[in-house]
Amino acid sequence: MENDLIAYIAEHVPALKEKIKPVYTSELEQPSMVYGTTPMTTGVVNQTQLNLKILAKDYDVCKEMIDAVTCALDMSGDMTYRLYRGIRFRATLAGGGEPVAPEAGGSEYFEATLYFIINWRKRNVTG
Repeated sequence: MENDLIAYIAEHVPALKEKIKPVYTSELEQPSMVYGTTPMTTGVVNQTQLNLKILAKDYDVCKEMIDAVTCALDMSGDMTYRLYRGIRFRATLAGGGEPVAPEAGGSEYFEATLYFIINWRKRNVTG
């Protein structure tokens, strides 16, 4: 699920393509994103929390990336599931915030964290 979801984000937010890393990144010249997942429930439909941290040198660019990722993933106004590669999923924004400078006093970048709840299952593929 994780690989398919990250590929979905990369496809829908081209500015982050090749800049999405698990857990940690030191690449801050261009906007980047790190992610982590936490399984919440399993069954016919699984539920996973997706934690995204967007990093950028410029506040406005960080804000633009927040908006682009939210637009790509937040399906709270849409009851349909998306089909993408090996999964059928529905994501809703569960929290997060505005860009902040993690180190007060001359930080070199801004970061913002977004939390999504992903309801998903593997696609039934016939053929």
